[in-house]
Amino acid sequence: MGWGDEMMAAGDARRAFLDYGRRVEILDRFKNRRSHPLWEGLSYIARPGESGEKFTRHINGPGVRPYHVAKEPTRWRFNLEYRAQRAEVVLSGADREFARRYAGRVILEPHIKPKAPRNKDWGWSRLSALASMISSLGIVPAQIGPNGKHELEGVEFIATETFQRAVAVLAASRAAVLPEGGLHHAAAAVGLRAVVIFGGFTPIEVTGYDGHINLGASGNDAC
Repeated sequence: MGWGDEMMAAGDARRAFLDYGRRVEILDRFKNRRSHPLWEGLSYIARPGESGEKFTRHINGPGVRPYHVAKEPTRWRFNLEYRAQRAEVVLSGADREFARRYAGRVILEPHIKPKAPRNKDWGWSRLSALASMISSLGIVPAQIGPNGKHELEGVEFIATETFQRAVAVLAASRAAVLPEGGLHHAAAAVGLRAVVIFGGFTPIEVTGYDGHINLGASGNDAC
């Protein structure tokens, strides 16, 4: 379970609420209502135990993601009809205040998840060269994440101990270069311009967003 998956679930719920005018219950594969810390403050998502009204049902959880059809020995099958919807993240005043001191950065993300497709990794040396180019323009390149992360040389490291704090820094930033994943969904949620490295695994139509420059495979050409 990744942060990006739960942001897409929230985006789907927001779209359903706007379309049908009813609050949404997000269910797992067993039809149990789910919750997640990222959904705190989103009034259109029903919490476990809430009742007394008719909800729109949305099945989205581990093993039943709407963008995924099947996992085969040599490839995944994606639902090419699915389109990621922009989520919302409610940020605390403390997180926004923290982010204000880093306003105007360009965020570079060199890391991908351990089991993620390697072709989403643009490469440490390329990102380091990009950081130097950005610095030469008088703009501060930065990297975000928890303490202990391997840091790019020549960038400012901003320790963000929660995902919400990372989202707040993205909201205050100028732009970002990111692999497809949780942070690219967060960038879309806060309206941040971004270049997103998809590689050849996930089709850009499925989890990409308008307003981003999405680099990768399309449709059935994705693996």
